[in-house]
Amino acid sequence: MREQTDRRNRRIETLFREEIARILSERGDPDIGFITVTRVEIKKDRSKIFCYVRFLSDEERGFAALKEARLSIKSEIARGISLRFMPDIEFRIDKGVYPISA
Repeated sequence: MREQTDRRNRRIETLFREEIARILSERGDPDIGFITVTRVEIKKDRSKIFCYVRFLSDEERGFAALKEARLSIKSEIARGISLRFMPDIEFRIDKGVYPISA
């Protein structure tokens, strides 16, 4: 049963990552700037989604605008995704180091 729950959580994370990236791309908000959704993690109880992002432009300005847009992004996702309970979204800046591929 736990394996099935973990698999479902991974599917939800993938779905949210794709939807958030699509929404941000379509909006093209100049305050947010160029943004990449690097990963999404969901709490075990599915009450909250942690969305990790990276900015190519002004990180401080972009992150502030992204936090302001959080509720409208959540409602837009709710229209496209059918879940019994829509988790809250918390944006975080991804500070991870990634290798550069040649």
